[in-house]
Amino acid sequence: MAATFAVQVALAEMWRGWGIEPHAILGHGRGEFAAACAAGLLSVEEAAQSFVACCFENQVAEVSFLSSDAASDTRPKVPLLFTATGRTLSDREALRQSWLERQDRFEQENRDDRVPAAIKSLRQFGTEVILSIGPTAEFESKSRTHEEEFQYLSSFEHDQDVWETILNTLATLYIRGVDVDWRGFDHDFVRRPVELPAYPFQHRTFWLSDEAGGEGSPKKDSDESRWYYRATWKQTGDHTECNSEQQTDPCLLLVDNDKIGKLLTKRLDEQRPICVVQPGTSFNQLDERTFTVAPDSPDDYQALFAELRRSGQFPNQIAHLWTIGETVDGSRDWQSEFEQNRSLGYASLLALAQAIGSHSEVTPVEILYVTSAVHDVTGTEPLRAGQAAALGPCMVIPQEYPTLSCRHADVLPPQNMVDTGRLVDQVLSELNGHGEERAVAYRGKLRFQGDYERVSPTSSANSLSIKKGGVYAIVGQLSGGLGLVWADYLTKKYQAKVALVSPDVASPKDEALVRQIAELEANADVLTVPAVLDDSDLLTAELQRIEEHFGNLHGVMFVCPMAASQSPRLIGELTPAISEQYFEKVYSLAALQSALSGRSLDFCLVQSSLSAVLGGLGLCAYAAASACLDQFTLIQNRQGGTPWISINWDAGRWELPESDASGAPMAEFALTVEEARRATDRVLQLSEYERLVVSTGDLAKRLQHELQRTGSTDSMHGLVGQQTAESKNRPDLETPYVAPRNDIERQIIEVWEEFLAVRPIGVHDNYFHVGGGSLAAIQIISRLRSRFQVEVPVRSILVEAPTAAGIAEAIERAQADSASAGEQRDQVAEMAELLAGVERLSPEEAVSQLNQDL
Repeated sequence: MAATFAVQVALAEMWRGWGIEPHAILGHGRGEFAAACAAGLLSVEEAAQSFVACCFENQVAEVSFLSSDAASDTRPKVPLLFTATGRTLSDREALRQSWLERQDRFEQENRDDRVPAAIKSLRQFGTEVILSIGPTAEFESKSRTHEEEFQYLSSFEHDQDVWETILNTLATLYIRGVDVDWRGFDHDFVRRPVELPAYPFQHRTFWLSDEAGGEGSPKKDSDESRWYYRATWKQTGDHTECNSEQQTDPCLLLVDNDKIGKLLTKRLDEQRPICVVQPGTSFNQLDERTFTVAPDSPDDYQALFAELRRSGQFPNQIAHLWTIGETVDGSRDWQSEFEQNRSLGYASLLALAQAIGSHSEVTPVEILYVTSAVHDVTGTEPLRAGQAAALGPCMVIPQEYPTLSCRHADVLPPQNMVDTGRLVDQVLSELNGHGEERAVAYRGKLRFQGDYERVSPTSSANSLSIKKGGVYAIVGQLSGGLGLVWADYLTKKYQAKVALVSPDVASPKDEALVRQIAELEANADVLTVPAVLDDSDLLTAELQRIEEHFGNLHGVMFVCPMAASQSPRLIGELTPAISEQYFEKVYSLAALQSALSGRSLDFCLVQSSLSAVLGGLGLCAYAAASACLDQFTLIQNRQGGTPWISINWDAGRWELPESDASGAPMAEFALTVEEARRATDRVLQLSEYERLVVSTGDLAKRLQHELQRTGSTDSMHGLVGQQTAESKNRPDLETPYVAPRNDIERQIIEVWEEFLAVRPIGVHDNYFHVGGGSLAAIQIISRLRSRFQVEVPVRSILVEAPTAAGIAEAIERAQADSASAGEQRDQVAEMAELLAGVERLSPEEAVSQLNQDL
């Protein structure tokens, strides 16, 4: 036991010596003593004494230093969590009280089911990675819950080489962006010559060139006054009659069993083969071509498309109309409407794309998603909050799934049968016309196309401004967003009084954040206010406290992390729990709006993201939440009072990774801190617009670049064929060529060679060494999921096992898990059937059956 304590303390010091500093420390079991030492709450001697007393005397409370008041005010240098309750320990007295509660029942309080309480608390520190000072598998099995998802890394594993495990963990941390002190790592390290691979120095062109480059490629504009855009809608002409010619292509129609659904089904049935899907509680086949699914259940869509494939009815076109209603129910609160529409729209589109991606191979499928009253075209629409979430999937689905296209049409909720008939004509026109526009809107008989136009910042009588010495609250998450940039800007340029209202000020996530807040407090009139962002009552109380301290508020700025501050998640990896993390900012903004009710402010600025305009690989949920922020701002302005402005910001250099997922360097477009400050002044000059887009490069070119990069399914087929015909030889690699050894490896190699245009590829060849990139990885994973009918995470190619042999092992494990889960489902179904049979027996029949069995 003493050796375990010593190893844990030594490992914690080793990681720190390599620059790996924790945001929080959690001790599990007797590891709590080493955790208290690592957090700086106890010295090594004190922690060792406590450990011995607990292990051998079972009398934690009798350890002398815990009974002493001499150092009772000592606080941990790193937040320390208590396992049994998950609460943060602030000082030695709190540690003493926690251990007193556990006296005489140490093992009982440390049962496995107590671990999740502390694990859930790690979310407040923005934790994404848990580094275990012990075996990962053992701790992960005790701590994993359905609600919390982390990446678990280990310092050592049973039956594995310790040094290899440590190096793999260090490499994973570095890939995730953790700063490593390489001088500390190399300290006293014996150096040996290493033979470098030859392929980077052979001067042979191998990587595919970027044909979209050249003069037409978007670049950062040196003229900052040209960075600002507003959303516009341009009329494309009157609604034209739909094409009523007979067609043979099957269509899948997602409609409710209402007037719209019945009329659209009847009209479309006259033109082409169709199947109808209605929202329900589970997958069910009502007749040969009518089904129900739970809108947000991926399993239901998998069953649906498997049946459509089996019956020869797999569609090449889908019309999704579940979020269209005949009226807007003003009696419902925004949250219930938001959650229902998010389930019927956003979650449904995700599940739909996941299912099609695993069934369609390279079969092109077009999705037409129809909303009602999402876009502000005329300024008079009854805007709906929840439906905007689906705008994220509409943009990102075709970016991540090369065989899928997704167009969006927005209509007005019909008020009578005339409106209903016109709406059905408009939907049929979009389905049969195969328009190229990504977003269109119908208002009455008129059709509009979405666009963005450049606006020039100029001072006017309507321009907003920041008051010298004014009072401003910056509300939201400070890490990764504009919060501290704005705070520094307000205090230095305008000598403003600033309140930082954020959960981050209670437990800062990193040392840089601590230093920035401390510097602000030392040089300006700054008040830090710990806050629960999604509780309107608590926010109201905090705002009142700010005004008691500073005086009346003049403005509020709502901030949230930018995309780089959250791990990108591909559509195939998004779960309801992961999506919920992104939408927390929407609930926080709604709580802020409620807390500001009754106050008259100069402005409320809302930080949104350019992903709501451009999308991006892995940014589906982030773009969806940003679109909701924009929509919420528009709705709030309809109610009058304080002007709200939503700003779709380009990337910020202060939070930038090396490059975005699309392969275009974000650094080329990123704003510096000074540019962000100047941009804020210009945004206030453009305050006549409720929503502004800040794009440092020509927005039209960037949109066109996204369309070209995504491409149509036809061009994708041509690209694959061209790659196959012009395959390049395998480069000279240090890894020897090994041919596929089984069927799974053979199929993986076939897919790699098709998409990477390289032959031959060996099972141990590194994906990146044979020319692989992030975009090809998306397409390859989609194909593998379809072939093997298992979930293959993209990180298996990009991080964990970038070889065909490694991916084959991951697929075999997934197939085994799936088979095991299938057996369990069969057993549960058999038991349910047996119980149902028992319930149908009368008391007399049950007694008779029991006597026979006995």
